[in-house]
Amino acid sequence: MLEKYTKHGYFTLHSGKKSDTFYDIQEMMVNELDYLLSEIPKTYDTYIGIVPVGAVIAGCLQYKMKNELGYRANFAIINKEYELKGEIYGKCLLIDDVCTTENTFGNAMRSVYDNLSGSWGDIDLFCIVDRRDKYNQLFDIKSIFKV
Repeated sequence: MLEKYTKHGYFTLHSGKKSDTFYDIQEMMVNELDYLLSEIPKTYDTYIGIVPVGAVIAGCLQYKMKNELGYRANFAIINKEYELKGEIYGKCLLIDDVCTTENTFGNAMRSVYDNLSGSWGDIDLFCIVDRRDKYNQLFDIKSIFKV
């Protein structure tokens, strides 16, 4: 499925890295949202989305859980300035679309950490596509696709 949303050319990624491959997760969300939501664990108290795509996914997931499972998980976002918007509690899942360098997760985790009174063990990380270099993986990040 990922190949359908893979574009080839010359791209500058959010991380600043240059790549000949781009994964269009926004287009994937439009066509495959139910599949994406089905692949995200439903065992968390708070879903935190990193803007823009992670926030949309986290919000949709919270809505789906409430309406289909009868469970109201909490929802928050990390904005472009890496500020946390919304209340968080319990076990948290931090969601982003594509992880290339871990920088976005690192910056977002600092904001979440400040709001959890130093409890790092309560945060798990999740992305749709994990494209990190296998030799530079500091964080344990769950994903739907690893490339």
